[in-house]
Amino acid sequence: MRYLLDTCIMLFMVNKTGELGDNVEAIVTDFGNQLYMCSASIRELSAAWHKYDYMQRKWKSAELMIQELHDHYGVQILYPQREHYKKFLSLQWNLAENHRDTTDLLIIAHAITEGLTLISSDTKFDFYCNQGLDYLYNKK
Repeated sequence: MRYLLDTCIMLFMVNKTGELGDNVEAIVTDFGNQLYMCSASIRELSAAWHKYDYMQRKWKSAELMIQELHDHYGVQILYPQREHYKKFLSLQWNLAENHRDTTDLLIIAHAITEGLTLISSDTKFDFYCNQGLDYLYNKK
C-alpha cells in the first residue's frame, strides 16, 4: 500500500513518542508499504527541530532528522506539481472547524491527487473525505 504521512506522524516516528496507534505503527514498520511525505512537511519538520531542544540534542541538523525518515522508514519526498496546486485551489475549506492551515491543505491535495491514503492525527481532516481524500486517523 501507499501512504502519505502528515507531519505529526513523522514527528511521532522519529521521536518515538508512543503516540502512534497500533494500526499506524504496523503500517510504518511494514517495509512492504510505500511511505511518502509532501515537501511542505519539510518546512514544518525544520521548524519543530529549531523549536525543541531535545530534537537538537538527538540530531545535529534538521536535515539529519529528515534523512533518518528516509534511511530508517524509507519515506520518500514528493514535490508539488501543477496538478497538486489545481486540487489545492479547488478544495472547499473546513471553515466550520476553522481549518485554515494551507500546509495541511497542500498535503491533503497531494494525497487526493496521487491517490494516497493520508495518515494523520488531525481530527479536522475527515471533512475532506467527501472531496476525495482517503484518510486514516491515527488514534492512540
